[in-house]
Amino acid sequence: PSFTRFSNWIERRKAIELPKFLPVLLLTPQRPTESMASLWQKIDEILLTPINKVELQGRIDNLLRTRKLSVENDKLLKRSHAEVSELEILKNEADRANSAKSTFLANMSHEIRTPLGAIMGFISLLKDPEVSREATANYISIIDRNSNHLMRIIDDVLDLAKVEAGKIGIEKIEFSLTEFLADFSSLSGLRARENGITFEFKSETLLPEYVISDPTRLRQILSN
Repeated sequence: PSFTRFSNWIERRKAIELPKFLPVLLLTPQRPTESMASLWQKIDEILLTPINKVELQGRIDNLLRTRKLSVENDKLLKRSHAEVSELEILKNEADRANSAKSTFLANMSHEIRTPLGAIMGFISLLKDPEVSREATANYISIIDRNSNHLMRIIDDVLDLAKVEAGKIGIEKIEFSLTEFLADFSSLSGLRARENGITFEFKSETLLPEYVISDPTRLRQILSN
C-alpha cells in the first residue's frame, strides 16, 4: 500500500551509473495517485498487476528498443554537431587563407611594377642614339639587377605556401651597399625626371662597402 520503499530505491538509483537505455517499470496492484506525480515522472511505464508474462515481456522489449533508438539518435546528433563544428573551422581557415592570399597578391602586384618600371624606363633611355658607352653600360647593369629583383618577387608569388600564409622569407646575404644605393638612386632619378623633379643622393658619412642583409626586401622598403 505504500510507495516509500520504491521512492527510496529511485533516490539510490541516481547514484548508480546504469546504461541510459535501461528503462524503469513499476508493477503495482494500485493505481498511482496525483500526490505521487513527481515520482511517476521518473518511471518509464507503470503496469497494474496482475499482468500476463508475455505482455510484460513485450512491454519491456518495446521500451528497450525505444531507449536504444533514443541513445543512438543522441550519438548521431552529437556526431553531426561535431562534424558541423569541424566544417566551420575548416571554412574559417580557408577564408583566412584566401584573405591572406588576396592581400599578398595585391601587395606583390605593386612590388612587381617597381622593377618592371625600371627595366622599361632604362630600356627607353638606351634607345637614345646619343647615350654614351659608359651610360649604356650603367643602364644595362641597372636593368640586369632589376631583372633579378623581379625574378625574386615572382618566385615569392609562385610559392603557394608563402602566398597562403601571407608571409615571405628574409635572406641574409652580403652585397655591395654603394652599388645598391647607386642602383636605387638611378631608379628614383628616372622616376623624378618623368615628373619634372630633380633627385640627388648624397651620403654625409662614410658607408661600408659591403653589408649583410636582404637586398630585395631593402629595395622594397625604400621603394615604398
